[in-house]
Amino acid sequence: MRFIKQVLTAAQETKIDVTTHDPQGAWYTQPIWIAIGIIVLVLLIVLISVLERRGRTTSVK
Repeated sequence: MRFIKQVLTAAQETKIDVTTHDPQGAWYTQPIWIAIGIIVLVLLIVLISVLERRGRTTSVK
């Protein structure tokens, strides 16, 4: 019984300090920037394909 009291006293005196260092990482690993990059890439591909079609005109004689 005495041992249990000593353990409980020691546990109550013990201070546990938890700190987390959660860096956000580089900007290019953020999901919002990845989504923006994908949208821009798709828009560039669409723009290039539209410009290529504009150059290929068919003329009927």
